[in-house]
Amino acid sequence: MRCLTYLAVVIAALMVSGCDKGDYVIKERVLGYQGLARKNPYLAAELYLQASGIDASSMTGVVKMDVEEGLVFAPASTLRSTGDAERAIEWVVQGGHFVIFLQRAEDYWKDVGVGADHDPEWWNDEYDEQLGLKHLLEKLDLELVTVTNPPYLDIDLEEATEEGMSAREKTQRGLILPNAEVSRVDTGYDEFELLLGGTQRVKSANGLSYMDDWSDQGEEHSFYSRPYGGGRVTVISDGRVFRNPYLGMKDHAAMLDYLSDTSPPGKVVFSLGKVRSFMSMLMEYGWMAVFALLVLLALWLWKNLPNFGPKMDVVTGHFRSYEKQLLATGDFLWTHKKDDSLLNPLRNEVRRRCGAFGHDAIAEETLFENLHSSSGLSLELIQEAMTKTQVHDATTMVRITQNLQTILKSL
Repeated sequence: MRCLTYLAVVIAALMVSGCDKGDYVIKERVLGYQGLARKNPYLAAELYLQASGIDASSMTGVVKMDVEEGLVFAPASTLRSTGDAERAIEWVVQGGHFVIFLQRAEDYWKDVGVGADHDPEWWNDEYDEQLGLKHLLEKLDLELVTVTNPPYLDIDLEEATEEGMSAREKTQRGLILPNAEVSRVDTGYDEFELLLGGTQRVKSANGLSYMDDWSDQGEEHSFYSRPYGGGRVTVISDGRVFRNPYLGMKDHAAMLDYLSDTSPPGKVVFSLGKVRSFMSMLMEYGWMAVFALLVLLALWLWKNLPNFGPKMDVVTGHFRSYEKQLLATGDFLWTHKKDDSLLNPLRNEVRRRCGAFGHDAIAEETLFENLHSSSGLSLELIQEAMTKTQVHDATTMVRITQNLQTILKSL
């Protein structure tokens, strides 16, 4: 057997070596990041800050807002309620700098590789009513607005570029940031160019801007920063600006430096967003199994739920058919396995006629012998007719009923 295996391997190797190399086409498939970069989209930003001696880290779940933290980056989805927003506001009042991304900042989004998530229309499906975010913006005198025509990549994805790669391939490698436009942010001292996208912006609720505000141009802003209490809150529309493949584009790294330098001393924390629920992941990756399970459940319920049959016709007048009423009652009791309710009246009538009720009631053995003598049925049939319960077989039910009627006729 081992010799045959070796022979098969040798033959396969000879066949491969004898084939013309022109018969093969090598295609490269971009899978994306591996290791820590796959789990942490802000790993490059962390390492960039750590190289400058800044204590930077990332976390998943609810943002802690500790006293030793000076700068916190978090998705809007971490503000699940007004209570979360109040906790963030209290931390900002004490001097913290809270940078909140409106969209596309959670760790489960895919930046590079085949099937990367860059369509803004898909981002909206991931967010709830955003009560916490709206409460925070009200404190800042800002309003959340929805962009009807968000920026989209306006080039041919199949067209080859100067590097010999198509725009689609460059997007998969993280060399192009699609569906984003240049936003020039003025801080009063410096100006930065950022690539920002998304379907949500903010604007001033009262139409006023303050001297210490940082923002891009226009009435609706993709970037807006406003001091509050002893700290500052910065709102950025697109969380991709500081993610791994895009940190080196435009002035993204310079803006990260500026936010860190202008924040109070302390830790820099990147929140990876709230932990996704099991049901949301199941509906995304296993919706076919869920659908099949729901269909199976519906069929099981349809088969096992009690069927009461068609409704009886309403009879006009004061009289109703006793026969139909009796048949319907019997069918209902039999369907719900209440056979004792059908047999007990006959058994009680047999005992009443035999005087088997009261203090002077005769014993069961004597009762069965008397019924055997009067009806001519065997003791086994009489015992079955008088004592058997949970009769779920139609043939047995008919036999017991006939025997009880025979006993009653003999009394």
